Amino acid sequence: MAYKGTVKVVLFTSKSYKDGQHPVMLRVTIDRKSKYITIGTIRSNKTQWNAAAQRLKKNHINWRKGNQLISFKYGLAEQALHNLEMKGTSFTVLDFINEFQKPDDTRINLFQYFDSIINRNESGDSIRNAASYRTVKNSLLEYFQKTDIYMQDITYADIKNYISWLKGTKQVSGNTIANYLRYIKALFNTASKEKDISTKALESIKPSDYKSKPTKVTLIQKDILKIVDYNINDLHPGFDAKNIFVFMYLTYGTNFTDIAKLTAKNLIKTEQGYKISYNRSKTAKLIEVPLSDEAFRILNYYRSYRIKKKYIFPILDEDIHQTAKQKTTRIQTALKKFNKQMKALAKELNIMQNLSSYTARYSFATIMIQGGASLFELNQMFRHSTVNQTIQYVQSASTDELRKANDILLKR
Repeated sequence: MAYKGTVKVVLFTSKSYKDGQHPVMLRVTIDRKSKYITIGTIRSNKTQWNAAAQRLKKNHINWRKGNQLISFKYGLAEQALHNLEMKGTSFTVLDFINEFQKPDDTRINLFQYFDSIINRNESGDSIRNAASYRTVKNSLLEYFQKTDIYMQDITYADIKNYISWLKGTKQVSGNTIANYLRYIKALFNTASKEKDISTKALESIKPSDYKSKPTKVTLIQKDILKIVDYNINDLHPGFDAKNIFVFMYLTYGTNFTDIAKLTAKNLIKTEQGYKISYNRSKTAKLIEVPLSDEAFRILNYYRSYRIKKKYIFPILDEDIHQTAKQKTTRIQTALKKFNKQMKALAKELNIMQNLSSYTARYSFATIMIQGGASLFELNQMFRHSTVNQTIQYVQSASTDELRKANDILLKR
């Protein structure tokens, strides 16, 4: 049993990462027994490590922040040893660990905070948000390979190394990386407000820098009419997908989720005919779209045979999909099936492009431009980076103008 111990900062060369670097660790020795303790996520190679000074050299990409963290951890370890020595009794390495790892309410565990945000989103029925946070959390867990990561310890270099790992080891697309970074920044921004956590490590990280421009698949009007005129019955596997696609196109690219949630209450009779009125799932913004004859025919077809059902289109079933999580899961599954069926229809109709729910939106914009609908300024709308911007722009027109524009969509 010992009454004293020593602490040293070392480059733990017994462990090597794929990039040739090694973790920087605290080595605590008590009664000739040593224990190695990680210092955040700091890693280095031999040429960037000053063994005599027990610090990173200036040629290390994160030498300043890294050395600050090393000094902080070293100080905590020295304080833990001092506390044990002041008791005047012998102690072991295990006693040191217990003293060193005493809970610190000011330090926020990254993954525990992720869990709290996930739980909040699930409690507030933001199921898709919760799922996205969980995906990012799991990705970070895979990268760090340990759970004792604290938000205060994460550096700019950690984030850049994580991005490099996503690109190289995981072969993740730029859009996915941008999405992950957006949720990480959102997490830190929330922690900054609630826990006074610094966001400096992420300030110069811009998700948009990693996002690739999407390939927008649009159809010429001739191909749209192929789909509209395709005479298939309800036994064809693509029957519902075809109807939903056409309805999307004729209602200015209505989002698949919003179509899934349409009920009879969303169908409004006006002096000019019918319109759908609903609050966008993503933004809660009120959207109103007058229905063309063909759009109303499709909607009315499903209303007539699903008269006892709450939802108009055969996507959600109120008897089965009751919770927000059940609805979200069902819509995601149905959307995958829809996109698959549209690809099959494209093949049947000799349409070269791969069709998806977004094709209806982009095709609507392009064909409106080609039809001379200058009142919408759709050339500008089509460049919008978000669906919300697109729909807001369409909604700036009056109902009468929108009805006139409907005539362009199926012009033969």
